[in-house]
Amino acid sequence: GADVVRVKGNSMYPTLQIDDLLIVNSDMNIDDNKIGIISFNNNKFTVKRFDKKNKAFISDNKKYKTINANEEDVVFCKGVVSQLIRDL
Repeated sequence: GADVVRVKGNSMYPTLQIDDLLIVNSDMNIDDNKIGIISFNNNKFTVKRFDKKNKAFISDNKKYKTINANEEDVVFCKGVVSQLIRDL
């Protein structure tokens, strides 16, 4: 299924901007370079780009740190961003 999520932060700026609407598909697996809604170790959900080779989750905004997933980390992907809606 698909959900609509509104961007609240600027960790993915300039790709995603505050108040953008994201169409998120919960029935897709996250793949390399795709953007997902991710929870790490049962913390709140965040939006990050997946780097499959390095098992890392990246913010497009370089002011934010990359999250490296370790074997013991619990990573839950709520869904993959498939479309972006932005007011002009």
